[in-house]
Amino acid sequence: MKISFYGKSGIGKTTIVSNLAVGLAKRGFKVLQIGVDPKRDSHLSIVKKFIPTVVEVIEAKSQKNEDFSIEDFIYEGYQGVHCIEAGAPPAGIGCGGFVTGETIKILKQFDRLDYYDYYLYDVPGDLICGGYTAPLQYSDLSYVIAGDDFNSIYSVNRLLEGIKEKSKGYDIKIAGVIVNNHNQKERISKYCEELNLPIISEIDEVHALKTETLKTTIYEANESLNVFEKEVQQFEKIVDAIIAQSHETATLNNPDPLSFEDLIKSYRKLTFVEA
Repeated sequence: MKISFYGKSGIGKTTIVSNLAVGLAKRGFKVLQIGVDPKRDSHLSIVKKFIPTVVEVIEAKSQKNEDFSIEDFIYEGYQGVHCIEAGAPPAGIGCGGFVTGETIKILKQFDRLDYYDYYLYDVPGDLICGGYTAPLQYSDLSYVIAGDDFNSIYSVNRLLEGIKEKSKGYDIKIAGVIVNNHNQKERISKYCEELNLPIISEIDEVHALKTETLKTTIYEANESLNVFEKEVQQFEKIVDAIIAQSHETATLNNPDPLSFEDLIKSYRKLTFVEA
């Protein structure tokens, strides 16, 4: 099962994806987490060190005329989760879709394209160009992490636009929204209700802060500190939902996104401003 996770910058997407990767691995699944972000840090809380990106490895080996192995690209971390970092093209040139394509080529070359039970793509959620919709081409399901602010809701709507376009040639479904910060959810809940888009789970925003401080996953921190059992259980509920939806893809429907004008009108109404 190949799943892409999107979300606006700073929403806690990488934190959530890393914890879900560990949660799935704890259930006995083989998991590969694929970082598709210029920050190239998707793997950090799992592997505990920066790993080279796919593009960096290819360039370095090519310059020395050396062959490369799968171990040059994939690193194992906590709970046996494997990580690979696609990286990004140089700033100002190139396309994010290129690095995704090169990553897929490497996985295919070393017979890793169908090796894992779960492939988790950690992708920027702004979809500023077609390149960052490329993971949708290789995904069975997609989730978006969102808060209650306009930029979060815009990212959800933008992802729906990307899925609508990609679904013309690929069988990709949006599974739903994971709300980060369940204490504030009125606007994102109303938006999802209007589009008949399911909210999969709601988690405390404090997760991102705790993990940022600890530089690890909530699962690993709880093993040593034994103070995050509530947080672990919240992630376990999302893991349950992912496993269940993995077997129900045929029943999922992709709602139509709102036009930008309608999105603005809807948001203004939800913030008690006369549209």
